Amino acid sequence: LANAPPRLPRNKWLKELNHEKFPNGKGGTERLKVRIYIIKAHSLAPMRAGNSSNPYIELSLVIPRGDVADMLYAEEFGGLFKFSDEQNYKTNTIQPDFNAWYELDAILPGISTLDISIKDHGYVRNTPIGTTRIDLEDRWFSRLWRAKKDIQQVPRESRCLTNPGTRIPQGTLEMWVE
Repeated sequence: LANAPPRLPRNKWLKELNHEKFPNGKGGTERLKVRIYIIKAHSLAPMRAGNSSNPYIELSLVIPRGDVADMLYAEEFGGLFKFSDEQNYKTNTIQPDFNAWYELDAILPGISTLDISIKDHGYVRNTPIGTTRIDLEDRWFSRLWRAKKDIQQVPRESRCLTNPGTRIPQGTLEMWVE
């Protein structure tokens, strides 16, 4: 890894980034790395007999339709916008400790809606347990979030997992995003 080329765009700290929506009156985009830290999940909806599941994490940045999607499919820009950690599923639990972090690429404005899903690893097919959605662009331009530029001040949060098939919460996820 010592001889590996640097990853582009290079990682930036929050304090290095431009938080103005239209710097100098011009529109533009900001490419950045998004780190997602998943600590654990609580009270997941059981998907199998014995009141348990085999949960794992899937992450994706939603690609909006239109120009951004056309540019992505034309390979005008690259990046990691989806990731499945299926090989690291937790066996027979509804209280999994994930203790993992992931990194995806985001483009503001544009590719900035993060979906974090917990799925049940099955023998035949994988079943969605629940998802939480975070609008990274709203956070980016939030005065409160900008006030916490030091990464040590990024708050840990507890997010409710939902599933379109039911109104009942499917568990909570303890995590943070920077």
